[in-house]
Amino acid sequence: MTKINCDMGESFGIYNAGNDEEIMPLIDVANVACGFHASDPNHMRKTVELAKKYKVKVGAHPSFPDLQGFGRREMKMPKLDLKNMIMYQVGALKAFLDELNMPLNHIKPHGSLYVMASKDEEIARAMKKNTLPEINNMRSNMCSGDITVHLKLRGLPIDIRRLVGTFMIFYCSNHSLEFLY
Repeated sequence: MTKINCDMGESFGIYNAGNDEEIMPLIDVANVACGFHASDPNHMRKTVELAKKYKVKVGAHPSFPDLQGFGRREMKMPKLDLKNMIMYQVGALKAFLDELNMPLNHIKPHGSLYVMASKDEEIARAMKKNTLPEINNMRSNMCSGDITVHLKLRGLPIDIRRLVGTFMIFYCSNHSLEFLY
């Protein structure tokens, strides 16, 4: 069965981006912006409420703190800063989900965070090791391509989607992770 996934909740302040109210009924899974590349607390709440109304699964869409560049600019930071940045954004979305008794379905990095994780082992490890142990029963999606890898990390199912020829293929191969094409 095909599932339709869409980036949502990218409006912030007085600025509207996208048409979440018309798109939400048409999708199965929403990647909700967590405030660093787009969105804000009011729009996050509204997006989660729409997802609940239409029974859409919700995932966090964290990014580098780059509102002006829409999360598309690369940033270098220490591992602990990266971990804290991701946990902060995911935690903010999780608070809205908890209030509405909804589970966090997945984490899908946005923009340069995704691209860098697909090329840089340290960032890829930070995405998995530093965010997943704190959140139970959730999936982490690193989406940009047509290949999906399913693996188990500390007993949690994790989907990783990535482009052919990226570091993620090398990393998964070297760690005996199963590929499902």
